[in-house]
Amino acid sequence: MKAQDEIEEQDVFVVWRNTDLTEGRGTLIPVAVCLTESTAVRLAWRVDVQGANGPVKKQRAFKIDGLWYAPAQIIYPTMEDDQNEQRRKRRAAIQEKMLKAGISLEELKMLEQDIRDADQA
Repeated sequence: MKAQDEIEEQDVFVVWRNTDLTEGRGTLIPVAVCLTESTAVRLAWRVDVQGANGPVKKQRAFKIDGLWYAPAQIIYPTMEDDQNEQRRKRRAAIQEKMLKAGISLEELKMLEQDIRDADQA
């Protein structure tokens, strides 16, 4: 491991809140990652269910290649997100094929606009 690839560790204080602020039936997500507990307590004020203070938990953060990594929630795609992602990938593949075939970006944009106009008519 090179010197620049070294991993640093540090205690941090994470403010958490429930995703359902009405009844508290959601999941906990991080709101803020703070270096001091005092900052976290200040930021936790009234951020949780029905205006309650959010919980503050001491956690570890890691600095890798100059970036800090700390607790966070990964948002998983919905079915609609999955469909949109597949559509985006198909579109990118078609655009790449068209560019390789010699069609310019300007021509692609004109074609897209013509398609949009036809859909609205």
